Amino acid sequence: TSNANALLIQGAHGNTQQLDSIPFSFGSTQEDNRPCNCTVNGLEELGYFLDQARSPTKGLTYIASAMGGHGRRCKDNALPSNLLRFDIDGSTAYKGAPLSNADFERFKAVYQGISRILYPSSSDKEEARRFRQILLLDIAISRQDSMRLGKHLASLTPWVELGEQVFRHEQPIFCPVGDAQVQVIH
Repeated sequence: TSNANALLIQGAHGNTQQLDSIPFSFGSTQEDNRPCNCTVNGLEELGYFLDQARSPTKGLTYIASAMGGHGRRCKDNALPSNLLRFDIDGSTAYKGAPLSNADFERFKAVYQGISRILYPSSSDKEEARRFRQILLLDIAISRQDSMRLGKHLASLTPWVELGEQVFRHEQPIFCPVGDAQVQVIH
């Protein structure tokens, strides 16, 4: 796993720090721009947190990077993070194209051996996959490095349409909705 994670952070430069825990922020609604900072110890605890923080409807609870400063969710307050969040929206075959199960499995194979959390988004369907993926990095990286690393990783799966805004630390990624299964993968 550390070799795979080392590959993930290859090329990440700048503001980095070694972390033993996973800091992040949690917002209770989409409009909540002053989320509370939280910390968990390991991916299993984060998976449990996401499972407990699930929303009854789309667009409510979310996580983002931990916030410093006055706590407002904005780029200037976003702290370095050891989480890289993905919002998988469909296929790049054409605008609005659904992601097939076969392409979903291809995407998952690219990240095999890398510690991560995977769960379906509220609009996921068997014939049109939409989901969230959260990778755990060995080190915390800056907002700028997260955007750079996210774009690099997106280039490894050109058949997948990614919502690249979540590579910015201050942007929310929504928690699971309803009975969506949270998978912690090692």
